[in-house]
Amino acid sequence: MTVSSVGSVSSGMLQSILDMRSQLDDLQQQLGTGEKSNTYAGLGLDSGLTVSLNAQLAALKSYGSTINMVTTRIGVASTALQQMASYASDVKSATLSTPFDPDNTGQTTTQKIATADLGSFLGLLNTQVGNRYIFSGQATDQPSVDTMDHILNGNGVQAGLKQIIDQRNQADLGADGLGRLAITAPTTTSVSLAETPDGTASPFGLKLASVSSNLSGATVTGPTGSPPAISVNLTGNPTAGQTVQFQFNLPDGTSDSVTLEAVSGTPTSPNQFVIGATPDATAANMKASL
Repeated sequence: MTVSSVGSVSSGMLQSILDMRSQLDDLQQQLGTGEKSNTYAGLGLDSGLTVSLNAQLAALKSYGSTINMVTTRIGVASTALQQMASYASDVKSATLSTPFDPDNTGQTTTQKIATADLGSFLGLLNTQVGNRYIFSGQATDQPSVDTMDHILNGNGVQAGLKQIIDQRNQADLGADGLGRLAITAPTTTSVSLAETPDGTASPFGLKLASVSSNLSGATVTGPTGSPPAISVNLTGNPTAGQTVQFQFNLPDGTSDSVTLEAVSGTPTSPNQFVIGATPDATAANMKASL
């Protein structure tokens, strides 16, 4: 029996114990930290898989963050759109149910409701989520619409809605306020209503559509000619209560009419004309009323 052989066996056992202790330390560290290794080198062949998985996890977190952000924006946009629809419904209901009765400011209740709702509506169009305007398309750093003050009242050289409405009204009425129509008396017993040359050649003003009458002793013609004209020729006096109606096409595509009624006494409405002693006097009264 030699000492060297005993020492060799003891050394192997000791090394095995040390290896087991090292493995135990590694396992305890893994158990405590939830990590297999502090470095990729410690993973061996699994290091490549770990790098790939970490990249996928980062991408999934990014997707999740984007989904949450988009969900928030969609939720805010949906709420805003629902509120916009309610404003439109409010204005429609007020228009149908509230009488046209201007107050001391010259505005009706419906107009005041519409103005307030317009301000709220524009505010919703400029809704922000974070630093993004969600209704501005690709220009997310800019408001989607201008302020209500600029839209209604203008901004410097830019005309506002009120000015544009006033300008359109002036264009349709013409300089004399008659809708770009000329009212004349070709003879002492007739009245003519004609489109003016500038009215015929433009989209502004009233356009003659037709004329109808149950006036006794009257002949109505038109619209004919260039520019179009309508004429009412009296060969005798009408009877009280009889009428003549002029039909017009309006610039917005709708139509309207003016009906004049013959009366024997004092007129009680602007749409009446007095039957005179002669057809000449009656025609003059009709022209003045028209």
